[in-house]
Amino acid sequence: MTADLPRTARFESEPLRRFIDNAVQECRKCLDSRDENGVPSHLPRTSGLLFGRSDESEIAISDIQFVQNVRDRDESVMAEFEDPTQGFMFRRPSEIYDFIYRVPRDQLYDMVFFFDTSIQGISGPIEEEMKQACEEWAKAYPQSTLSYWTDDRGRVVIEDRRVSWPEEVIELDDLQSNAYLGMFQVAGREGIRRRLAEGGHSVGDGDIEEMLHYFVDRGLAFEDEGRYVSVAPEVDPYRRKLINGKEVAAS
Repeated sequence: MTADLPRTARFESEPLRRFIDNAVQECRKCLDSRDENGVPSHLPRTSGLLFGRSDESEIAISDIQFVQNVRDRDESVMAEFEDPTQGFMFRRPSEIYDFIYRVPRDQLYDMVFFFDTSIQGISGPIEEEMKQACEEWAKAYPQSTLSYWTDDRGRVVIEDRRVSWPEEVIELDDLQSNAYLGMFQVAGREGIRRRLAEGGHSVGDGDIEEMLHYFVDRGLAFEDEGRYVSVAPEVDPYRRKLINGKEVAAS
């Protein structure tokens, strides 16, 4: 699959600078939180989502969005590594951490997110099914986009041009727009209810539940353990254009 992708990736300077600034802040928090034994209480989160386009010569990265862990408890992530059915029975903290932390190996297990482990993968029909899905994704992704912008009323407009999804422009109302924008910071039901209330929207639990189900079922948001995050990246203003009187994202 990767053989068909360009070998060159070009990052635009401004989004790269913002991401590095966030990463440096996280690392500083980690260093400042070390106790007398050098063990930090703050674990740095420096992962990001890359957005861009690919042509025959290069992949152009136009935005990097710094993201935190979707879960609110690091322990819930670590618990997955304790389940032998997940293929992590024989593991050690990734070798890179030996150059970052001067702490005993047993303490690293509770600090880090990346581990080295023996190969224990899938095979047979499941492997073939996954390979087929990856091949289909590689063919479809250059023409598959999901993006949003806000109109002159502050409402969110989502353009869905993803392969295997209905191609349409979705115009959210004031309430949906308020919730969707708030979910970019990751939010639970109570946090969404408070945000809507602060925006002057009095909404019942049933209505919030229905709205969240719509976002997830329509592929506009991701849910994990009761917390939600919006997945449509914001389109650059210069890529908007009018078609039949409606503003859409230009290719």
